[in-house]
Amino acid sequence: MGGASKFAGFSSELKWRARGPRMSKVESIESRIQELSPEELAELRDWFAKFDAEAWDRQLEADVKVGKLDAMAERALRDHLDGRSTKL
Repeated sequence: MGGASKFAGFSSELKWRARGPRMSKVESIESRIQELSPEELAELRDWFAKFDAEAWDRQLEADVKVGKLDAMAERALRDHLDGRSTKL
């Protein structure tokens, strides 16, 4: 029992160290973004919007493949068949 408490702080420190470098990367990126000209910022916005949309599409496709949305789709179809939907 005493051994478990001996490593409790160590685990927290490892988690902190794992987050630390990632945060410094983000802070570095934030700093660099603040240095961009309005034109460069617009270009970054366009790039990031496409990047984010593609990542979302990949995640949605993965979720569909493993059936994560099946129950929701079945409920929506049931609701529609039971007259609980409206035309857009």
